Amino acid sequence: MSKKVLLGIVSLAMMFSLLGCSSGPTSPQKPWSSKMGELVWVEDAKIDYVYKVVIKTLEEMKFNVTKDNHDGLSGEIQAKTLTNKVVFIDLKAETADWTRVKIRVGFYWTNKDEARVIYERIKQNL
Repeated sequence: MSKKVLLGIVSLAMMFSLLGCSSGPTSPQKPWSSKMGELVWVEDAKIDYVYKVVIKTLEEMKFNVTKDNHDGLSGEIQAKTLTNKVVFIDLKAETADWTRVKIRVGFYWTNKDEARVIYERIKQNL
């Protein structure tokens, strides 16, 4: 086999190993930040249970829930903090037993400190 062919095969293999269509891990793990600065993690729990815990947590934090759309596969919750900041929480069933959760505080770039506080309160209630 010539060096050019071998180099081409190695280059293609490297290119395909670097490509990926995943937007993050799809199993339970520690939270990470997305491109928009959202706090994202996958919880080892069914979406219906995570949804109930999120609503309970927001109520405990005295947030005003202004939007609440959910079904068995996804959920979208918006709330206002006591200082009128908008909180966006998106839920998505990754599998029957894993739920991806995204938290964003604010409209464009999230306030990571506030998102972390909400995350920690949700985790305490799970």
